[in-house]
Amino acid sequence: YDLLNGVRGEEPEWYPWIKFFFYASYRMVVNLLKKIELSEKLAEEGLNELIKDSEQKVWLYSFNSPIFTVSAAAEDLKLTQPTVRKAVDRLVSMELLYTDKVTKRNKKYHNYEVMRILNNN
Repeated sequence: YDLLNGVRGEEPEWYPWIKFFFYASYRMVVNLLKKIELSEKLAEEGLNELIKDSEQKVWLYSFNSPIFTVSAAAEDLKLTQPTVRKAVDRLVSMELLYTDKVTKRNKKYHNYEVMRILNNN
């Protein structure tokens, strides 16, 4: 904040602010590239274990929506709910996705590995 304030007034000091801004942008890019790399690796590992097209589609969908319901995935992927449910059940059994065991209807499925990658700095 002090550096930003330094660009105000009669004799603004732009160089320290620009240097700070570019360095912060660089750190952000490095961090985002690491997250992309980890996400791609996770996606590939899951895809290598899956045979059915529907399972692969649901797996990749969980990267876009790490918390989802069967109905949302079916609508977005243009698949039937029974097809998505079968794929999700397999992904859960493989421990690629997780859900609570108590809820019977409108279950939410979680891709905790994607959320961990996105939430870590």
